Amino acid sequence: MKEYHIVKVKGDTIKFPEEVSKVLELDKYEYLLIETDVDEKESVITPLAAKGTELVEINLILKNVPGANAKVDLFLGENLINILYNEGEMIDEEKSSAVRLVDISKSKLTVEDIRKHLKELDVVKEFEVIKV
Repeated sequence: MKEYHIVKVKGDTIKFPEEVSKVLELDKYEYLLIETDVDEKESVITPLAAKGTELVEINLILKNVPGANAKVDLFLGENLINILYNEGEMIDEEKSSAVRLVDISKSKLTVEDIRKHLKELDVVKEFEVIKV
């Protein structure tokens, strides 16, 4: 069953109705993912990361070869970096793009350490690491 709520936007702030907040359990989350379809003028809001999360966004341009994403994910997993959201697509025959939203709260690595290690991976052509 779908529910519909109309909310008033104040500046760039939206207050969720109490019923919506309860259904989505928003009190448990510190970050929400908002995916927006610009053409359709439509957004989907998804709870993303629990309170206490240290969220980092990693944007990558990878060589378009088998195992490229696996090498990145193996590095993250070995360092207790949890992937919360992952999306990617092929750019052309030689390159693909990838976005990872990760939680580094259980890792001993800093954002600078992550940058250093990504630079050393032979499948990474370009990257950006942003602390959210």
